[in-house]
Amino acid sequence: MLNKDSFGFGLGIGLAGPLILLGIIFLVRLMVGHFAMDKALFVCVALNIVPIRYYFITAKMDRTGRGVLFMTAVLIVLVTIIHI
Repeated sequence: MLNKDSFGFGLGIGLAGPLILLGIIFLVRLMVGHFAMDKALFVCVALNIVPIRYYFITAKMDRTGRGVLFMTAVLIVLVTIIHI
């Protein structure tokens, strides 16, 4: 079983949130038509602020918070590279 205070668990949370929101935005884009996808990617990455704050400050789970923070940094680099 996966330990709740682990780096891997944080990586999973850091990737799952933005992917779920990106999927929802993509579906809305298909239904509505034109939608600014470049700004949507940054919003998806910014979503990780909530779990970062929760795991570092409220839950005091530093390893999980580091995993979420690391995945957020990786996603920021990827989104920036996509837009160059």
